[in-house]
This record gives sequence, structure tokens and C-alpha cells, in this order.
Amino acid sequence: MNDSPTVWFPYQPQSVSDLPDGPIQHLPNGSEPAPLPGATGPRTHAERTAGTGPVTDPATLVEIFEQRGHLHPAGAWESYTAAWNWAAPLTTALPADGTPDVSADPGGYLLSGRWHLPAPAADQPWLALPLAGGAPDVFVVPAATLADTGDGTARTDGAFVPAGFTARSGGTALRSEDALFHWLAVASMALGAARRVIEESARADASGTAGDGPVDAARSGAADLVAVVAAERRAFTARARSAPGPATPTLVHEVAELAESVGRVAAVAHHAVALAYERSVSRARGGDGDPLEAVVRDSAPLLQHVRFVTELLPAGHPGNDER
Repeated sequence: MNDSPTVWFPYQPQSVSDLPDGPIQHLPNGSEPAPLPGATGPRTHAERTAGTGPVTDPATLVEIFEQRGHLHPAGAWESYTAAWNWAAPLTTALPADGTPDVSADPGGYLLSGRWHLPAPAADQPWLALPLAGGAPDVFVVPAATLADTGDGTARTDGAFVPAGFTARSGGTALRSEDALFHWLAVASMALGAARRVIEESARADASGTAGDGPVDAARSGAADLVAVVAAERRAFTARARSAPGPATPTLVHEVAELAESVGRVAAVAHHAVALAYERSVSRARGGDGDPLEAVVRDSAPLLQHVRFVTELLPAGHPGNDER
């Protein structure tokens, strides 16, 4: 398993040269894929089925969810978790007595309580801890977070749960067979959020305060980051076009290739956001009222989740790779 989840992002690069090695090609000016409309999350089962869901073409998913992450990173995550309960396939540990205590904390929540350990808990890397009421109402933690009390229960004492590790039980339950949809959606939203942070950073550099007006980020000091994220978006879209579509048997090598691509998206998004934020902070801006600070904070759940997405919801039962 990867190291523990972090509040915002784990990477602190010093330059674009610290981004992952690989066949990223910078795009010519104006060749970035055009964004699609669709900032509002689906509200009904029919919309989820006919619009953006496991039955949607993978390349279309990338375009739509990238745009949602760009327009409103926090809203994209909230809309997604309201529509889809990504934690449904995980092993659940139910409260042992009373109502566990949960309180908001920067970047996530603090969770305390006693939980019934399910029989196979020792073999599960992640556990879902549900609460009655509230939104979110499902908190996902590494199984090692729960301290076994020796009586079949376990405790959490102020365990930090990143916002990106929460779910809502009212959403339509995803299955392990829906993992590729989940990977594509979250990775695309993370790319969109990274693009938004870079634009806000460029706007802050140009005007002194993020959010003051339109800025062409591609012609700003953030042009290097714009090019890298745009190229990764293009590469990920291309990978999605070759990913298994709805009702298509999923082969082992296809799952592995998509997982590798999602991991690369996570690294690029984390690095780009960290570097954009780092540059702006070095120019003596930032603070609770800074729009750039706000959009970085809003992007946190997506950045937290995408780093672990292929572990949190592994692809279920791929077919034999006979090709």
C-alpha cells in the first residue's frame, strides 16, 4: 500500500523538471482539447444511466469530468459522491455502541468511536465506516487505523479521514466491476482541478490577486505547467479511447495499462498543483481570503482520492488476457 493519505498533496517539486518522466508531448498553441459543458452533476438514476456513468463511452467521460473538475473542483467532487457511492464495494465495519464522533478538520474530518470488526478485516486494506445521518456519512480508512480492543471491536481515536476518502450512502452503489468508470471520472476531475489551480495562479501573478479577471495562462509564467497538464489531458483522453467500453470484456493487460495511466495523471496533477501554489506563495501571496488558496483547498478531495483510486476501488474480475 502507498504511504498514508495527506491533507492536500504529497509532492513538493522545485521545478517542472521534477514531473514524472515519460512520453509527454507539449501541445502546439491552441491544440488543447476543447472543454465540454456539463458542470452540474446528474440528479436521477435515469440521468446517471443515460448521461455520465459506467455505461458512458470512456473518452466522453474524460472530457465531461475534466470540465467539471475545472469549473468547480469542490462542487465536482460533491456532485459525484452524491450521485455515486464509490465505497459500496468495500468491507464495512459497523459502529459498536452509540454514535461515533465526527468533526470537521482542515482537509477532512476527525473520527472517534468503536466499531465491530468484520471477520475478514485483517485481509482488507481499507474499511468503510458508516455513520447514521450527515453528509458525508461513510468514512474510508486504512484497516490498520483501527486499534483492535481484543473483544471483536476496534477503536478510532481522532483518526484523520481526508475529505477525499468520504462517500455518501445515498448515492447509487458502484460495484467492483465499475472500477474503470470510477478511475476515469476521478482522474479526469483531478486534471481539471489542476488546470483551474494553474489558471488561478497565473491570474494572481498577473493582477496581484487571484480572481480579478481573465488571464491567458498559456502566455503567462505558468505556460510550462499549462503545457504539461494539457499534454497529459490529451494522453489520458487517448488512453480512454482504447479503454474497454460498456459491455466490453475487460482484459488483464487493459486494466494494468489504465491503472498505470491513472497513476501518471495523479502524479502530474499533484506536481502541477504543488508547483503552481509554491510559486505563488513565494511571491508573498496567500492566506485564508486568497482565491488561489481557496481553489487549492477546494481541489483537495480530488487530489487526495486520485492518488489512491486504483487501490480504493480495484477493478473487479477482469477476463483472461488471451491476446
